[in-house]
Amino acid sequence: DLRLPDIIKPNDFKNVNIDENIKNMIKEISNYKEANYEIPSEVKGVLRRYQINAFNWLKTLVKYNFCGILADDMGLGKTLEIISLILSENSNKPSLIVGPKSLIFNWQKEFEKWAPNVKVVVINGVAEDRKNIILSIKNDEKVIFISSYDSLRNDLELYNNVIFRFC
Repeated sequence: DLRLPDIIKPNDFKNVNIDENIKNMIKEISNYKEANYEIPSEVKGVLRRYQINAFNWLKTLVKYNFCGILADDMGLGKTLEIISLILSENSNKPSLIVGPKSLIFNWQKEFEKWAPNVKVVVINGVAEDRKNIILSIKNDEKVIFISSYDSLRNDLELYNNVIFRFC
Protein backbone atom coordinates (compact mmCIF):
# COMPACT_ATOMS: atom_id res chain seq x y z
CA ASP A 1 0.00 0.00 0.00
CA LEU A 2 1.15 3.48 -0.80
CA ARG A 3 1.02 6.05 1.94
CA LEU A 4 0.98 9.77 1.33
CA PRO A 5 3.48 11.85 3.25
CA ASP A 6 1.99 13.65 6.24
CA ILE A 7 2.19 17.02 4.48
CA ILE A 8 -0.14 15.81 1.70
CA LYS A 9 -3.78 15.41 2.68
CA PRO A 10 -6.39 13.57 0.58
CA ASN A 11 -8.54 16.73 0.47
CA ASP A 12 -5.69 18.46 -1.38
CA PHE A 13 -6.78 16.46 -4.45
CA LYS A 14 -10.54 17.04 -4.31
CA ASN A 15 -10.52 19.34 -7.37
CA VAL A 16 -8.13 17.28 -9.47
CA ASN A 17 -9.56 15.74 -12.63
CA ILE A 18 -7.84 12.63 -13.91
CA ASP A 19 -7.95 12.28 -17.66
CA GLU A 20 -9.22 9.03 -19.22
CA ASN A 21 -5.78 8.20 -20.63
CA ILE A 22 -4.28 8.30 -17.15
CA LYS A 23 -7.11 6.16 -15.79
CA ASN A 24 -6.56 3.60 -18.57
CA MET A 25 -2.82 3.59 -17.95
CA ILE A 26 -3.30 3.00 -14.22
CA LYS A 27 -5.80 0.24 -14.96
CA GLU A 28 -3.47 -1.50 -17.44
CA ILE A 29 -0.49 -1.28 -15.13
CA SER A 30 -2.54 -2.54 -12.20
CA ASN A 31 -3.89 -5.44 -14.26
CA TYR A 32 -0.77 -6.32 -16.25
CA LYS A 33 -1.24 -10.04 -15.56
CA GLU A 34 -4.38 -9.98 -17.70
CA ALA A 35 -2.61 -8.30 -20.64
CA ASN A 36 -2.68 -10.16 -23.91
CA TYR A 37 0.60 -9.27 -25.59
CA GLU A 38 1.73 -11.60 -28.33
CA ILE A 39 4.44 -13.91 -27.08
CA PRO A 40 7.24 -14.41 -29.62
CA SER A 41 6.97 -17.74 -31.44
CA GLU A 42 10.50 -18.74 -30.38
CA VAL A 43 9.42 -18.94 -26.73
CA LYS A 44 5.68 -19.56 -27.02
CA GLY A 45 4.79 -22.68 -25.11
CA VAL A 46 8.05 -22.50 -23.16
CA LEU A 47 7.33 -19.62 -20.80
CA ARG A 48 5.78 -20.55 -17.46
CA ARG A 49 2.83 -18.57 -16.11
CA TYR A 50 5.02 -16.38 -13.87
CA GLN A 51 7.34 -15.70 -16.83
CA ILE A 52 4.38 -14.66 -18.96
CA ASN A 53 3.37 -12.32 -16.13
CA ALA A 54 6.87 -10.82 -16.12
CA PHE A 55 6.76 -10.49 -19.92
CA ASN A 56 3.37 -8.73 -19.66
CA TRP A 57 4.74 -6.45 -16.94
CA LEU A 58 7.67 -5.42 -19.11
CA LYS A 59 5.51 -4.96 -22.22
CA THR A 60 3.08 -2.79 -20.26
CA LEU A 61 5.94 -0.63 -19.00
CA VAL A 62 7.32 -0.34 -22.54
CA LYS A 63 3.88 0.65 -23.84
CA TYR A 64 3.93 3.69 -21.55
CA ASN A 65 7.64 4.44 -22.00
CA PHE A 66 8.36 3.56 -18.38
CA CYS A 67 11.46 1.89 -17.03
CA GLY A 68 11.35 -1.19 -14.89
CA ILE A 69 13.39 -3.85 -13.24
CA LEU A 70 12.87 -7.57 -12.89
CA ALA A 71 14.09 -8.78 -9.54
CA ASP A 72 13.31 -12.16 -8.04
CA ASP A 73 15.08 -15.26 -6.84
CA MET A 74 17.96 -16.50 -8.93
CA GLY A 75 17.02 -19.21 -11.38
CA LEU A 76 13.43 -18.17 -12.09
CA GLY A 77 13.99 -17.22 -15.71
CA LYS A 78 14.73 -13.51 -15.96
CA THR A 79 17.07 -14.23 -18.88
CA LEU A 80 14.28 -15.83 -20.90
CA GLU A 81 11.85 -13.07 -19.90
CA ILE A 82 14.23 -10.40 -21.19
CA ILE A 83 14.96 -12.36 -24.36
CA SER A 84 11.19 -12.62 -24.91
CA LEU A 85 10.83 -8.86 -24.53
CA ILE A 86 13.64 -8.17 -26.99
CA LEU A 87 12.23 -10.67 -29.48
CA SER A 88 8.81 -9.00 -29.25
CA GLU A 89 10.13 -5.59 -30.21
CA ASN A 90 10.39 -4.51 -33.84
CA SER A 91 12.89 -1.78 -33.01
CA ASN A 92 16.13 -1.58 -34.98
CA LYS A 93 18.11 -0.30 -32.04
CA PRO A 94 20.84 -1.96 -30.01
CA SER A 95 20.26 -3.17 -26.45
CA LEU A 96 22.73 -3.60 -23.61
CA ILE A 97 22.72 -6.32 -20.99
CA VAL A 98 25.00 -5.83 -18.01
CA GLY A 99 25.72 -8.55 -15.48
CA PRO A 100 28.40 -10.26 -13.49
CA LYS A 101 31.39 -11.27 -15.60
CA SER A 102 30.74 -14.90 -14.66
CA LEU A 103 27.36 -14.77 -16.47
CA ILE A 104 28.03 -12.82 -19.67
CA PHE A 105 28.68 -15.96 -21.70
CA ASN A 106 25.61 -17.65 -20.17
CA TRP A 107 23.55 -14.76 -21.56
CA GLN A 108 25.16 -15.27 -24.96
CA LYS A 109 24.31 -19.00 -24.90
CA GLU A 110 20.71 -18.29 -23.91
CA PHE A 111 20.35 -15.94 -26.88
CA GLU A 112 21.86 -18.59 -29.16
CA LYS A 113 19.30 -21.08 -27.85
CA TRP A 114 16.14 -18.92 -27.81
CA ALA A 115 16.89 -16.15 -30.31
CA PRO A 116 19.38 -17.53 -32.82
CA ASN A 117 18.47 -14.87 -35.39
CA VAL A 118 19.38 -12.00 -33.08
CA LYS A 119 22.98 -10.82 -33.34
CA VAL A 120 24.77 -10.87 -29.97
CA VAL A 121 28.16 -9.34 -29.20
CA VAL A 122 29.97 -9.82 -25.91
CA ILE A 123 31.99 -6.78 -24.86
CA ASN A 124 34.91 -8.43 -23.14
CA GLY A 125 38.68 -8.54 -23.15
CA VAL A 126 41.33 -5.87 -22.86
CA ALA A 127 40.37 -2.18 -22.87
CA GLU A 128 41.35 -1.64 -26.51
CA ASP A 129 39.20 -4.56 -27.70
CA ARG A 130 36.21 -3.32 -25.71
CA LYS A 131 36.73 0.21 -27.03
CA ASN A 132 36.71 -0.99 -30.65
CA ILE A 133 33.47 -2.92 -30.09
CA ILE A 134 31.73 -0.04 -28.32
CA LEU A 135 32.77 2.54 -30.91
CA SER A 136 31.41 0.27 -33.67
CA ILE A 137 27.88 0.17 -32.18
CA LYS A 138 25.31 1.48 -34.64
CA ASN A 139 22.21 3.22 -33.29
CA ASP A 140 20.04 1.79 -36.07
CA GLU A 141 20.90 -1.92 -35.84
CA LYS A 142 19.25 -4.47 -33.55
CA VAL A 143 22.24 -6.05 -31.84
CA ILE A 144 22.41 -7.24 -28.25
CA PHE A 145 25.59 -6.20 -26.46
CA ILE A 146 26.55 -7.96 -23.26
CA SER A 147 29.04 -6.48 -20.82
CA SER A 148 30.10 -6.96 -17.22
CA TYR A 149 29.55 -4.42 -14.46
CA ASP A 150 33.29 -3.75 -14.19
CA SER A 151 33.76 -3.30 -17.92
CA LEU A 152 30.78 -0.96 -18.10
CA ARG A 153 32.17 1.16 -15.27
CA ASN A 154 35.56 1.37 -16.98
CA ASP A 155 34.10 2.04 -20.44
CA LEU A 156 31.20 4.31 -19.53
CA GLU A 157 32.39 7.39 -21.43
CA LEU A 158 32.69 5.36 -24.64
CA TYR A 159 28.91 4.87 -24.63
CA ASN A 160 28.11 8.62 -24.81
CA ASN A 161 26.83 8.53 -28.40
CA VAL A 162 24.97 5.23 -28.18
CA ILE A 163 21.20 5.12 -27.84
CA PHE A 164 20.05 1.73 -26.57
CA ARG A 165 16.50 0.46 -26.87
CA PHE A 166 16.86 -1.54 -23.65
CA CYS A 167 19.50 -1.64 -20.96
